[in-house]
Amino acid sequence: MKVSIITVCKNAAATIEKTIQSVISQGYPEIEHIIIDGNSTDGTLNILDKYRENIAFIISERDTGVYNAMNKGIKRATGDILYFLNANDILYNEKIIEKVVNIFMKKDIQILWGDLIAINEENKQETLQKSDNADKFFWMSQCLCHQVIFYKRELFENYGLYDENYKIAADYDFNLKCLIKNRIKHSYLPEVAAKFTLGGFSTSEVFSGKIKAERKQIISTYFSKRQIKVRDFLHKQCRFLLRNKFFKKFIASII
Repeated sequence: MKVSIITVCKNAAATIEKTIQSVISQGYPEIEHIIIDGNSTDGTLNILDKYRENIAFIISERDTGVYNAMNKGIKRATGDILYFLNANDILYNEKIIEKVVNIFMKKDIQILWGDLIAINEENKQETLQKSDNADKFFWMSQCLCHQVIFYKRELFENYGLYDENYKIAADYDFNLKCLIKNRIKHSYLPEVAAKFTLGGFSTSEVFSGKIKAERKQIISTYFSKRQIKVRDFLHKQCRFLLRNKFFKKFIASII
């Protein structure tokens, strides 16, 4: 199986080289690395030129947002599996893509996700974010980072590209479209897939209001008012019970 790794960047001279090197270091041979640059002016393009023989496709031009750039990458991708690893992100080790492909070949699935290590940009503290509890109840409140999710390309062919009307949460919308609306088959890889440095627009307090508004709209699209009321009640009245994975599994099965 061929894997398309799509990297979106703009003025990322300080971090893009580590991202590229983490892709080059992969032991799996069938990888195409696609880089969509937003017309950088800080030396990013010089670094891309340095690694041009390792990159399948480079485009540098203005875009209308991160999802517009990611959609450009999807259109160029020829792999069976698509994965988004932006500047400031690195694959966790040189075996992760090989492990991902092996699972896709063994299981009848269309989405696979793993765990993430988030790095605080200020003090470099690393925090493990596990994704083993990503059930229906989880998706009603949260979204996995795209750095840990691997998609079959056919999903974008069947359900369309990222909705660019959402500027921050289009990946959340796409995930719910696949997992909640269309109930596509998926699986979990109990390993860290990538390291992600906090501080981008999706984790910035400056955009917190916009993030909440978009997620609220997306949740109301894929979940009924009754389901949302149940979720809100549990968060307010039974938060301590939600720490119990068996209780959460039961709730996810009935809402």
